[in-house]
Amino acid sequence: MKSKFIITVFIIFICNIINAQEITSYMLVTPEYKFQGNKIYIHDMENKGEKNSQDIAKKFSDKMHKILNKDRISNTDGIFNPWLMKFPFYLVDKESEADVIIKSDYSFFTNQDIKTEKIKERWLPNTKYRLFYFENVITNQVIFNVNYHIFNKKGEEIDAICKSDTITSNSLGKKPIRSIEELTERICRYYSVSQFKPYFKEVNYIFKKVKFKGDKNLKAELKTCNALIKASKIKEAGAIYKKVFEASGVKEAAFNTGMCYELVGNFEKALVYYAKAPDIFAKVRMREQMLTYNYLKSIGYDMPKVEF
Repeated sequence: MKSKFIITVFIIFICNIINAQEITSYMLVTPEYKFQGNKIYIHDMENKGEKNSQDIAKKFSDKMHKILNKDRISNTDGIFNPWLMKFPFYLVDKESEADVIIKSDYSFFTNQDIKTEKIKERWLPNTKYRLFYFENVITNQVIFNVNYHIFNKKGEEIDAICKSDTITSNSLGKKPIRSIEELTERICRYYSVSQFKPYFKEVNYIFKKVKFKGDKNLKAELKTCNALIKASKIKEAGAIYKKVFEASGVKEAAFNTGMCYELVGNFEKALVYYAKAPDIFAKVRMREQMLTYNYLKSIGYDMPKVEF
């Protein structure tokens, strides 16, 4: 037990030596469905099924509005990328102002009972005879359909997404379906509109420790980088790492420069410096970042480049 504790402390000590600083930030994960614009108008969902399931329309409409709400995180303290300070997708009040119009409908049919018969048997007490009989089983069934129709600003339908399923009481945890309200909650859970959902993902950025033996003034500046990063002054720290790399060619300085460029949203410059100091985690993360960048750029989102 003591040896395990010593090893753990040693690993933490080594990590602190290798790494200079760690901060938490956010990266945007784009929706599975790619909108052709960031101004979205949503029609109320239309009920094409049972009349008594009207409340489901409101639940689904509320869910869609919540998913596309621009206030995705409580604050932007951990975001240093200026073009992500404002959520890139937002709802408009008028269809005429939208790039994308979403219409949806559902059909929802309950009380579709399925009756099945099973042959069973049991031994009669104190005899050698078996009694055969039929057992009737009635299962509650629900037929559920949701359709999303996506239109461009010209009113042309550009895509349709359909979800359909038949649900029985067995697939809902072997409990009887007691009410429309209960079923609605379960359906909303199972059939979310997740493909429309952009969101911020928390990411830990770990800077590397930079060893530099050059100019004394630059060396003194380098010592301030940890404090600058802790104070969220990413551009200032990035400018110092960049000068250190240009003066010495130290790969760790190039890596930290790339990380600072990534944090402030200049992904093209980040890739240049990451190429000088390859890192598998940065490579995988930047692949996802560039997909976001290229997509937002394609829909005309304003993406200023920060330099330092």
